[in-house]
Amino acid sequence: MKKTLKERINNAYEAFHADEGFSSNSVAVKENESDLQKQSGANSAISAFDVWAFTKYFLFFLPGVSLLFFVTLVLTDFLIFRNENIGNFTFAFFWIGLGAFLTMFGIGKLAELKYLKVVASVLIASFAIALSFFFVTDELKGKFFGSYSLYFLPIVMLVGFAAKRWIDSQETEIS
Repeated sequence: MKKTLKERINNAYEAFHADEGFSSNSVAVKENESDLQKQSGANSAISAFDVWAFTKYFLFFLPGVSLLFFVTLVLTDFLIFRNENIGNFTFAFFWIGLGAFLTMFGIGKLAELKYLKVVASVLIASFAIALSFFFVTDELKGKFFGSYSLYFLPIVMLVGFAAKRWIDSQETEIS
């Protein structure tokens, strides 16, 4: 039997008003219940993780890279040019170890040794910049530990960030 238009409207009206607990939120939640709940939980977890990651980068990674950079400048000055103003250069290896620890802890991957590539890239970039100081500062009549070293410190930090991202991208390609 064919239903009339009036019967269809009545059926739709009854079906629409059958649920007494109707609200605009219940429609949205019932539509994609699990997706909405997962999204709200994931967003709060991501925002909390981003704050923690930023805090670790700011409190540990950046001081660690700075320490590695300046110790590399001092060691390059002593080892290549035999600057006698530097007393005990063996103590610098303690500072390199501390800088490596701070850098690795700031990354958050202290136990994974593949992230030592970040420390190595920071040391290599610092050494290359330290070598360039000896050729550029004479022409520009600048100071070795003056503003020139502070200008290049953000570049070394970016090298550390780029090395970490490169290692993370290799990890995602493999798995």
